[in-house]
Amino acid sequence: MIVMLPKTGCINPLKTLLMALIVSLYGGFVVAQPIVLQSKIEKRLKASNTPVAIWAVSVRDDDGKEIAAVNSDRLMVPASNMKLLTSAALLEELGPEFRFETHIYGNGEMVDSTWIGDLIIVGSGDPSIGVDRTNGGDGFAAFHSLYTQLELLGINQIQGRLIGNTSIFDDQSLPTDWPWYDLPFYYAPEVGALNFNLNTVFLQVNASGPVGTKPSLTWFPFNTDYVTFINNQRITSPGSSYQESYRRTQNSNVIRLGSRLPRNYKETESLTISNPTLFFLDTFKKYLSSKGIQIDVELEEDRIRRNWSDSTYTLMATHQSEPLKQLIHKLNKDSDNLYGEVFLKVLAHHYSDMQGSIKAGESAAKQIFHQMKLDTTQITIRDGSGLSATNLVSARFLTDLLHKMATLENGIWYEASLTIAGVDGTFKNRMRGTQLESNLRGKSGSISSTRSFSGYVTTKSGKNVSFSMIANNFRVSQRSIDAVHEAIATIIYETL
Repeated sequence: MIVMLPKTGCINPLKTLLMALIVSLYGGFVVAQPIVLQSKIEKRLKASNTPVAIWAVSVRDDDGKEIAAVNSDRLMVPASNMKLLTSAALLEELGPEFRFETHIYGNGEMVDSTWIGDLIIVGSGDPSIGVDRTNGGDGFAAFHSLYTQLELLGINQIQGRLIGNTSIFDDQSLPTDWPWYDLPFYYAPEVGALNFNLNTVFLQVNASGPVGTKPSLTWFPFNTDYVTFINNQRITSPGSSYQESYRRTQNSNVIRLGSRLPRNYKETESLTISNPTLFFLDTFKKYLSSKGIQIDVELEEDRIRRNWSDSTYTLMATHQSEPLKQLIHKLNKDSDNLYGEVFLKVLAHHYSDMQGSIKAGESAAKQIFHQMKLDTTQITIRDGSGLSATNLVSARFLTDLLHKMATLENGIWYEASLTIAGVDGTFKNRMRGTQLESNLRGKSGSISSTRSFSGYVTTKSGKNVSFSMIANNFRVSQRSIDAVHEAIATIIYETL
């Protein structure tokens, strides 16, 4: 069994003896705690039975001092712990009350009840439009607000073009190194300045027919013809295993379904679409039509930055999102990747007043972290969500970031966005009934051979401790890694 530990992270017998002497001479129980904690963490890692795994651990006390470290300065793949960086930088740049605004401008005129000319929807990157469907809504709350404002203007027919202006972002819809096999699934969506339903269609498959036949399909929104499903699925005998198969070619909206479903099995899946802007416009057009506005227009994307205060344009409708202090819950508690990618580009746009891009987002984040006196040599940012395997972050940087955020005014919103052990988000079913339940707030992350776990622990004695644990290159189950992480978190809780 090999657990990679740095020389500086191992217990040196002479150092241990010296520290024990200091403790005995000065009665320094507080001094002894880090020694005990370091020893217990190393012992637990050595017992982890994870050959060739690389572990990194950092623990920082409520004064900001790193009191336990294993490979803490080593650059590691962080998976979704990257979202801790994205949310911190955006909160510091825009503040908790920032809201996305989606505007509709008109370029034309009203003739009786007909708008003759263009309607231009200006994207702000808002990732939350259509997300109310996942919270019990119908998915169209934002569209209904925009429609109502158009209706109040007396519009019941539109003749012209429906244009989506996406000039705030560059035209790179996906990070370059996301795995191709992830692209059909909800967690790897394309990103745009106009987004709807997390840039996915919500598919429902019902295998209620005879064995050997195809299951029936319905999908949100509107069983839209924006996507084409090729249904090669088959219903198999009751009791057989469900075999999932979905495939969408990149830059295409043809989705091939090849799953095998036991009879009477029901499956739901959110599958990504290509070109979020046209998807948004197509769905909005269908929504207006469903509400009685006659609309037979061409759909276009416009990437030119325009002066919307020019008299050529008339502001006709506006939708505001919830404030950022609420939206980051979706990023950190639910670990939604679209939010991460949008937020990184929005950060770049607002920080530099230029088109939002991944590269500019990295630059903006590093400048913000530099202002926070964080060591930016310990990070490499290749996306905002952590799905990329080329992101690099040290555990030491993560605990330093967590501690610094806890000392800042926005820290209350940052900590509130993290998942509570045993209570909500991705930790709802983890650590329940343990000492960590309700005493740990954090963020987990997972991609192939990578598992991360960082956040805050309120210890048994009431201390507020920042921690970060990352495992790379392991060949055991993620559950095994989780067990080690939670065991170390429990050690922190009990020791400090």
